[in-house]
Order: sequence, then structure tokens, then C-alpha cells
Amino acid sequence: TCAVPAKPPYDYSFHKSVMRSATLWDQLEDAGVPNVVGVWRTEIGGSRLFNVVAIEQRYAGHARQAAYVATQARAGAYNGRWTVVVDADIDPTDIEEVAWAMATRCDPASDVEFIERAWTAGDDTLVEEGETPMNSRAVVDATVPYERRDEFPAVAEASPDFQAEIRQKWGEV
Repeated sequence: TCAVPAKPPYDYSFHKSVMRSATLWDQLEDAGVPNVVGVWRTEIGGSRLFNVVAIEQRYAGHARQAAYVATQARAGAYNGRWTVVVDADIDPTDIEEVAWAMATRCDPASDVEFIERAWTAGDDTLVEEGETPMNSRAVVDATVPYERRDEFPAVAEASPDFQAEIRQKWGEV
């Protein structure tokens, strides 16, 4: 069937992620979701199962709007399983930054929601032979809560210039 049963990364996983990320980004904008600054359909999820959308939040509910549209737009719905929305300061292609945002900006009790009986494909690894191809989805809001954006603790890190200075000075160590 031309489906590579391999754990990513494999021979074509990166280019599929690029193509499918662009398609989902287009569909988000076509659906009217504003201020999308990045989309990455991770190689970890075979470019379908784990999707990350970065936005510049503009209004209350913006993150959930982006998450639900990404989860249900055709590109994100087919074989989808996880959709994570992060703020614009998070690189959606960097899974460590995404995990950090989930760990520090997401309250699992209020920021993770589930959709059941969603569209998937017959090749979904969790669909048993003979079953109707459906799965569940996790929608994760890993953004700074909109109502706390002005008071949320600042990210504690050295500036890129200072980091470069330290690397130059102490690089051999």
C-alpha cells in the first residue's frame, strides 16, 4: 500500500510533515482563524497524529477556536489524534518547546478536552479489523490563559545575545 510501517523519522517523513503542515495552515486561514504564526504536523506522529498550531492570541477563546478548527479541518481530521495550540513564542517544530508549553501553560483539568467518535482511517493503529474507523482526539490548549496574559510570569531565560556571548567565551569547556 506504499505505507511505510516505520517509526519516524524515516525516508519520507519530513517532506510529508512540511506538505501536510502547509495544507493545515491554509485550511485554518480559510476557516477564518486569525494570527496563525506556525503549524507543524510532527514527524513523531507520522505527519498526521500530532499537530501543533502556534498563534498570536487576539481574543478570549482564540486558542480553542484554533484547536477545534485544526482538529476538524480535513487536513487535521484525517487520522488525527492530538492537537496542541501554543503561543507565538513557542516554535511548533521544536517538540521540547511544545512539551515545555504544555508543562507550564496547560492545566490538564481545564485545558485538555476530548472529542469522541471522530473520523479516522482504516489504517489507524487503534482501529481493529472490522471496526468502523473512528477514534478520539485530544485538544490541548498550551497557551498562556488569555485573561492572565498581562500578569502571567515572564519566561526566565538568558537573551540570545548573552547565550551567544557565553558560548563564544566558554565554547571549548
